[in-house]
Amino acid sequence: RSRVWYLEKTPSVCPGCNIGCNISIESKDSIVYRFLPRLNPEVNDYWLCDYGRFSSEKLNQRDIEKATIREGDASIGAIVPLAVQRIASEIRTTIEGAGPKGLFFLGSANLSNEENFLLRKLADHLSCGNRDAVVDTSRVRRMKSKTEWIEGNHAGANFAGAKDMGMSPAHGGYGLADVLSGKAAPEVIFVADAAFAAAADDPGTVAILRRARFLAVAGRS
Repeated sequence: RSRVWYLEKTPSVCPGCNIGCNISIESKDSIVYRFLPRLNPEVNDYWLCDYGRFSSEKLNQRDIEKATIREGDASIGAIVPLAVQRIASEIRTTIEGAGPKGLFFLGSANLSNEENFLLRKLADHLSCGNRDAVVDTSRVRRMKSKTEWIEGNHAGANFAGAKDMGMSPAHGGYGLADVLSGKAAPEVIFVADAAFAAAADDPGTVAILRRARFLAVAGRS
């Protein structure tokens, strides 16, 4: 807890869904304490729904501070730079063998434009068109602007941004549906967000992803 007069106010956009309500993120010492609505007559006017308001503390779970490397049934802790080196080594091995077709990159509607852009840039650098981003739909949420009701039903706020950043299969590439159906069998899968969709918690989906020779997953906690 913190007294409100100590909080720093940062203008932003609510990450709760795809309506895009304008908010003020109120924080202290890099810890987010609350969201408050920020006036924008064209979107949310003076308002913010309870779902968005109470999702503020999720922003405190955004740093990748540790890494775990699994070999068979064994798991060992590792420093993050060592894990990054391992990922780079596995990608290099695949490029030298199967080529770019052996790689698959999965972005997320929960990531920022910058994060999805960098993931697509990495795929482009490797001449890999196998990339995708998906989003779950939730109940329709409605927000009253000054002139009309605006609706959103995406569980991830930035699906449109992920697609705008190029996280869709390129010409000749494949997407997540192809991987899950067995149509594509990449050797290395890089999942940029462990909570990319509800499917991430489905044992069947996880089992399919683990068929890859190497699976890298970034999870924030």
